[in-house]
Amino acid sequence: MALSNLLISNNVVRNVTNGINIIGAGTYTNVDVVNNSFYGGLNGISIPGTLNSSNILNNAFNGNTSLGTGILVGTLASTTIDYNVVFGYAVEYGGSATRGSNGIITDPLYRSSTDLRVLQGSACIDKGTDVSSYGITEDIRAESRPQIMIGYPPSDNGTDIGAYEMLQSELTPNTYYVNAGGTNTPPYANVASGANSFTDLLSNVSLGGQDIIEVVDNGVI
Repeated sequence: MALSNLLISNNVVRNVTNGINIIGAGTYTNVDVVNNSFYGGLNGISIPGTLNSSNILNNAFNGNTSLGTGILVGTLASTTIDYNVVFGYAVEYGGSATRGSNGIITDPLYRSSTDLRVLQGSACIDKGTDVSSYGITEDIRAESRPQIMIGYPPSDNGTDIGAYEMLQSELTPNTYYVNAGGTNTPPYANVASGANSFTDLLSNVSLGGQDIIEVVDNGVI
C-alpha cells in the first residue's frame, strides 16, 4: 500500500488501542503528524511500514500504562521525529523511531484524563518547533499558534507541544513578598528580606507577567 501527502494535526486521541495507526508494510511519503495530544490506549503512533520524507513533531503523549509504545515506526527514510513529549509506555520509541535531540521523556501534565490541556509548568509549553510551514497557525480551539506569553521565554518561537496552546489567561500568578524591614515575621511564602530584598528577589526569581509583588513592612503587608 502507498500513502502520500497526509497531514494529521490538532487532534486529541484518548483511550484507543492505536491512536494513529497506518496499517501495512508499504511506503508512506510526506506524511506529517504534528501537534496532537494522546492519552491512554496501547500505542500512540503505530506505523509499521516505511516513512519517507515525513515528520512527527510537537506531539504530547501520556500512555498511562506499562504497556505499548509511544511512537513506533518500522523504517525511516529522510524522516524527522523530534520535539515530542512521550511518557507512560513500556517503550517510548520503537522500531526505527528515536527521540531526536529535542524530544522529552516526562509527564506532559494534562489537566485530567479527559482534558488534555496542560497545566502550568508542563514541559510542553514553548518547547515545540515552528509549524507554520505546514499551514498550522492555530491550535485545536482556533487559538493562535504560537502564543507568546510573558513569563515563559520562548524556546524557538514559543510553539507549544500538543493540540492546545497554553493561554496567558490560563496561568496562575505567583505572589512574592519583599520585606525591607528585615525579618520574615509572620512567615510568608516566597519572601525576600533585608535592605536588598527587592534586588535579591529579582535576581532569584523569573517573574511572569501576571505575578504579584507585595511589600512587607516588618512582617505586615
